[in-house]
Amino acid sequence: MDLWCKLLSFRQIFVQTQHVLNRSTILICLSLAAAPLCSALDTDAAKQELASIETFQNGLQAMEDKLPQLATMRFRETLENTELSEDAQLATKLKLAESLIRTGIGYEASQILADKAYDDVAAAQYWRAEAIASMGHFAKAAEAFGEIGSKHPNYGQAKLAQASLLRSIPRTGEAIATLREILELDNKGTLHNQASLLLAEIFIDLEDYEEANLALEDIEDSSPSASKLREFLEAKIALAQTDFALAEQQFKRLISSKEYLSRAIFQACFMGKSDAETGAGKIEDSISTLIKFIDENPNSPLIDSAFRRLGARFPDNAPADHPLRQKLLTWSASSQLNNYSYWNANIQSSPWSSVAETSLRAPKKQKNEDLASYALFYRAYLLSSSKSAAERAMASALFSKLRLLYPNHPLSRWSMLESAWIEIRNDDFDAARFDLSIVNDIAITPKLKDQANFLHGLILDQDEHFAEALAAFSAASQSGFDNVSEAAEINAGISALKAGQLAAFEDELGKAQSTAAITSLQLERALWLCAAHQLEGRSQLLTFINEHPEHARTNEARLALTSAALYIAPYDVALAEDLISVLLGSLTDADSHAQLTRLEIRANELKEDWLASAESASRYLQRFPTASNTAEFQLKLGESLFHNGDFNKARQVLAEIPRKSPNSEFTPFALYYSALAARREATPQALEESVAVFQQLIDMDSKLTNEARLQQARVQVDLGYLALAEASLREVYQQEAISPSLRRGAGLLLADTLHRLGSSEAKFYQEALDVYKQMLEEDGLTLSWKHRIHYQLGQTYQQMKKIQLALDSYYSVINQEDAPKAAAENEKEWYWFYKCAFTALTLLEQKALKDESQWLAVVSLARKIASFDGPRSEDAAKRASYIAQERMIWED
Repeated sequence: MDLWCKLLSFRQIFVQTQHVLNRSTILICLSLAAAPLCSALDTDAAKQELASIETFQNGLQAMEDKLPQLATMRFRETLENTELSEDAQLATKLKLAESLIRTGIGYEASQILADKAYDDVAAAQYWRAEAIASMGHFAKAAEAFGEIGSKHPNYGQAKLAQASLLRSIPRTGEAIATLREILELDNKGTLHNQASLLLAEIFIDLEDYEEANLALEDIEDSSPSASKLREFLEAKIALAQTDFALAEQQFKRLISSKEYLSRAIFQACFMGKSDAETGAGKIEDSISTLIKFIDENPNSPLIDSAFRRLGARFPDNAPADHPLRQKLLTWSASSQLNNYSYWNANIQSSPWSSVAETSLRAPKKQKNEDLASYALFYRAYLLSSSKSAAERAMASALFSKLRLLYPNHPLSRWSMLESAWIEIRNDDFDAARFDLSIVNDIAITPKLKDQANFLHGLILDQDEHFAEALAAFSAASQSGFDNVSEAAEINAGISALKAGQLAAFEDELGKAQSTAAITSLQLERALWLCAAHQLEGRSQLLTFINEHPEHARTNEARLALTSAALYIAPYDVALAEDLISVLLGSLTDADSHAQLTRLEIRANELKEDWLASAESASRYLQRFPTASNTAEFQLKLGESLFHNGDFNKARQVLAEIPRKSPNSEFTPFALYYSALAARREATPQALEESVAVFQQLIDMDSKLTNEARLQQARVQVDLGYLALAEASLREVYQQEAISPSLRRGAGLLLADTLHRLGSSEAKFYQEALDVYKQMLEEDGLTLSWKHRIHYQLGQTYQQMKKIQLALDSYYSVINQEDAPKAAAENEKEWYWFYKCAFTALTLLEQKALKDESQWLAVVSLARKIASFDGPRSEDAAKRASYIAQERMIWED
């Protein structure tokens, strides 16, 4: 009988703990959130020295960005510099200590700050006290803050921290006295408001509401945050004084206008509103408030408080369709019961049980596990009080389900006690004793002279001395012989264009006398602009064609315009196709037709109509089967078939090129695409054939050899021949006489191969990291490459579970630490930048899910990403805003 009474008492204590609003902490115990970044030692020499040290400055930036863990890494790197002066070392160590404290590593910080060199440094005295507090020694920390003198720059903040600590010990009287000192020290401002708020909360704890109201009246209204907190405390006072109608109204107003409320206080308002409704006898309204809270905040730290209230307020004999019963079913529906041997024939259908719940599945990570755990527990809890043996059996099964699916949840242990309670009700005392015994075991143009000048110009042009050629032709253009003058005018203009002197060209065009010269120069200018990929060239060619439809060079202009429409963005495929249809009837020789076919293929490629592209190449081969450029169009045919997905047919066409023209310049490319096609067929045999064809290309020692090695390595990776791929890639990567882009491609693939090998032997992860780091040291690395390598580096760190190092790699991109020093201001790269940025943001969010204090860093980082004028800055800004609102992070 005694045991029975204890269990009843336990159930009452567990479910019915205080249903008035629990004490909430307005101010954090330590002052870290409000504390300013400490200044380093105030020596001009140290400041000047550290201003030139990049790692130290990056550390300061990380601190400003609310990323103390990354700052810690930067300050440690700074201290590795053996040439640092003593003062610079001391200043750096002081910053390191601060970052450690903000990271929660108080012991190491205290060891650094113990150096007697800091005895007269004001900032060190303050952070020594913070270090002590971060280690949980609140009484000693309170004393340390109390020893900070009134002339200290952070004196007021230190006193506030001391008062908060004294309240926590608790030494309430001393906390009140300390807060009174602060109020006398600072008549207005943030510190004054903080002290008044803390003082009011202490008096509320002491149930001295008169003094609490006096403290609240002393708060300055200019601070939105302080004003909102005052409203919250006033609502608490109304609730404590049983003025439930007023309390309900005040909490409801705060919930509907949540700006400047912290997430914790906002959520506490729901608890307060529910308590006020309960006090006023509106139980169903109270339950509805809690249900709304849980639906909107399934991962809230107050979910336990919400469910406790629900458990206590649930009416006896509530019907099966009661809103709370239905919500508990919905919240716990992520876990289904299937065959479970614990159950037996005695478990019968209950009006409040899910038909699908007939067994248990193996443990699986669920969304909102905390919510599902509480819902399972309270479903079982409410059933366990039933007089029905079938409902109590269902309750036991739900408690067992909770323990199986969420063994490390705190309620798992509680469920053992509840199971024991049910067993006692069922007179199964042995099972109850067993359950109780294991409760604690559950865890990016001239005359004669003019002719001389003219010929001189031609020679200079041949020598590519275009500016001198311009001068020679310009002199020849003054000839009295029209034919020499006209040719010289044209050549002078062309030389100006070749010299890149457009202004000089316009001068020559303005001086031109003959209509023919003017017309030719206009065409040459249009052709030059197109060759320079300038869109204006297209419009000038179109104007030329429209104004001179019968000119001898009109078809040349049409071909040029067709090419420009297909190679100068934005592409105009429709215009190109119209021009091709006009040219098809006028160009009949093989060379002109070849040029036209190339453009037709290009148009089809832009439309990704690979079948049409293949048909264009095939038509040329059928019309000119003995042309000298047959291999070129066979290659185009094979490429088109490859892109169309006809890999086997592509291989058959491409195989004809090395067989018929083994020494053709197109043979290496044919082998290359043939090998790629075999790879894309993806059968084991085709992959082996791909490796063999790539080897044939490698043995030819062509300009594609190293590219073939890379592609061969990719296939070897597909086949699982990682060691062979690694050896081949190392040979390419270690070559000195290869292009930077090829070397980088080899480096990335090599590192990726090593990354894959790392799954079987961890040393390869480190080798992959070494390759990435070596690549980052290359000269002339573009911003895009740096960002890409940092992203891959971070991915490898993630695979190694070194999340902080991965975050460090991504953050160096966000913080532009590796941006090329000589980069033009307009050089931007966004793809890999955002890959790093949003991956870092995701990692930081994951950390914040475990450590609520990290949400400020998440918002800070998202805002930093949004500050860049990039294509996804708006996404980052929205994310920052969303998280800030969701986590109740406000700015005055």
